Amino acid sequence: MGRQALKNIPEEVEVYEFSDLPSDGPVESDHRSLALETPTLAILPSHTEMVDDTVRAAIGMIRGDLVHSLSSIPELSLIDVPPEPDRRPDTAARYMIETGVHQFGDSVRVFAVLFDVNTMNVVKSHKWTVNATELFALSDRVAEEVTRSVEVELIVGEPARFYAELEDPEAIQRIYLGWFHLRNETKEDWQIALEMFDRVAADHPDKPYGFVLAGFAYWLGTASQWVNDPDGALTRAEELARRGAEVGDPTGMAQAVQAAVLMSRGQVDEALAMLDHLEIVRPTCDVTYGLEGSVRRYLGQWEQAVELLDKAMRLTGINKPWYPTVKSSSLFLGNRLEEAASLAQGVLDYQPNNLEALMVLAASEVELGLERRARATGELIKQRFPAIDVESWLDKTPYQRREVIDRWKDDLTSAGAISVG
Repeated sequence: MGRQALKNIPEEVEVYEFSDLPSDGPVESDHRSLALETPTLAILPSHTEMVDDTVRAAIGMIRGDLVHSLSSIPELSLIDVPPEPDRRPDTAARYMIETGVHQFGDSVRVFAVLFDVNTMNVVKSHKWTVNATELFALSDRVAEEVTRSVEVELIVGEPARFYAELEDPEAIQRIYLGWFHLRNETKEDWQIALEMFDRVAADHPDKPYGFVLAGFAYWLGTASQWVNDPDGALTRAEELARRGAEVGDPTGMAQAVQAAVLMSRGQVDEALAMLDHLEIVRPTCDVTYGLEGSVRRYLGQWEQAVELLDKAMRLTGINKPWYPTVKSSSLFLGNRLEEAASLAQGVLDYQPNNLEALMVLAASEVELGLERRARATGELIKQRFPAIDVESWLDKTPYQRREVIDRWKDDLTSAGAISVG
């Protein structure tokens, strides 16, 4: 279309119109589907029409206990909506909980309904029928069951049911806080998460979850190059995962961690054998599929990796950012460049300092011929990670095929993220 003057750019710029772009599939353009944002939940005032004063007071107590319980979930933004219209906050919520009570003589029915505000669909509904004198005793049960529904449907996914088996609110809180810190993907947050998971393992040596999560964290620290002693961290990850398997891990995550350790050590055949014989008694743990997808990505099995990452993202309310990050790098390996770039950008919209997502975006832009964008992304990598030698970082990744690392290096050199000479 010729050279044209564009706003805020002093020199004229060559402008092109594309009638078509090469693509191996549909472009992932709706980043909302990544489910990376912390959900906002509004607790509406309780419906207490046609009930006596004692029941009205009891439902107020039940609602208060529910708010207190929900406020303990680290990855939930909670809005306690007051009954007075002029005091209600001007804040949008994606979800809401409606509570209330119906009274028939001495019998009462308490209800709690979780709605998706965007669609007004019911996500989960609860009801309890008791004698009016039993409302005080009912309060803890309402808070526990509704909180568990929110954890399963909006935050953690089905593994929340596993963690409930610990029957230890402090241990469950540590697990959730551990995941909260891991989502930030910094060395400091990783160390906090590791402490949380180690404490759960120490407090509950008869349950697998603390061991398996700590083992995963040690492996993740090695893969992310946050540990000073990679060999020692991998050995510790293997020991913890094996202990988790010994005490009856039903999720398959213990085996997936062991496979990841084997892959990181270059024992490819052993890693594949471990994955091919993965035993999942309760196939609802998203991390197992996410971890297996990550391993298969490093082994070059990008199509299987994409399928596993999709399954992991369907099983959890809030995705761990490394799910779409690993999926984007897998799509890049499969030359589905537009999808890889779009997905990486979606991660960066939420997590601007995600190094791997920046690398996927820069490399994809290079191979798509978007040189100006690639150089800009390469400059971002250097600005945000001045202490990281990208070339050395790539050499330490556990990709099992040298040509994959060479491809990354060539593209990132073209983008300016790796210095020539």
